[in-house]
Amino acid sequence: MSHPAQGPETPFSIANIARTAALTLGESWSSVPGVFGVSGTVHAPDGRCYLVEVGDTSNMSRPSLCVWHDDDQRVLDAASEEDGLVHLADTVAVTIRLMHYADSPAPWNAGHHLRAVLAAHGRTARTEAHRDGAYIVLAGHDGQFVTISGSTWPGDENCHDYAPTDHDGWTAVLRDADGTQTRVIYQSPEGLNHDFAEDTALLAAVVLPLTPAQAP
Repeated sequence: MSHPAQGPETPFSIANIARTAALTLGESWSSVPGVFGVSGTVHAPDGRCYLVEVGDTSNMSRPSLCVWHDDDQRVLDAASEEDGLVHLADTVAVTIRLMHYADSPAPWNAGHHLRAVLAAHGRTARTEAHRDGAYIVLAGHDGQFVTISGSTWPGDENCHDYAPTDHDGWTAVLRDADGTQTRVIYQSPEGLNHDFAEDTALLAAVVLPLTPAQAP
């Protein structure tokens, strides 16, 4: 069976995306290109590997990237060359970091990542303990703020935490200065993922817009 000669990819290859994602993740991360640039493997500092390739597109209108680690697969819906190298690499980097944190025994990693995503959007967040758990708090102005948490149901109690070990969903809630819930701005029925982190950051920009003094 013959194979086409390996050459420059136009406009870029999946291997380029993996390499750029590894650079985004940090100096201790690296990547190895697959054959003909149609895949790439990102190596974490602790030796874990994440394969980046085209995902199952049978139910999608255009090709989608996916990231694999062992049996864990994350499909980046409708991600294609039209989205640009930097955007795709950033998306892959965030996805890999989420997968990497999910495998870590450190319970604060998911919340740490969410805070990092918010920071990338120019937002500063903190963790804050409450009677029913802990939240990530995104402060606004005029006293309003957003609380972000996962939720679990141990027995009959609905508890919230920013990185529960077993969760049924993640929720972002807009609150008044006294803590009264105004409305839920975003809710995910699954664990913390890239879409939730990005969507929460974008929605927060709408419900809690930065003032000129707060803007980066």
